[in-house]
Amino acid sequence: KFDLIISYLNMPKGNGQWLLSQIKDKTHAPVMLVSGETVPLCKLREMGAVGILPKPHSKQDFLTVINFILGTPA
Repeated sequence: KFDLIISYLNMPKGNGQWLLSQIKDKTHAPVMLVSGETVPLCKLREMGAVGILPKPHSKQDFLTVINFILGTPA
């Protein structure tokens, strides 16, 4: 069981959209994608992602988004 799944949107072999299609019926864990591209959040939410973190980002931004998704204090 996972509390959160984090993946890049674009990967050398596959992509985050494919990953979402493969896991959406197998887990209830939220999925956050990381990308250097601009992607409409509504499109990602339709696919099952809870959010996207744009690159570049700071370590603090990364942790803030994770804490927000998980509902934990920063």
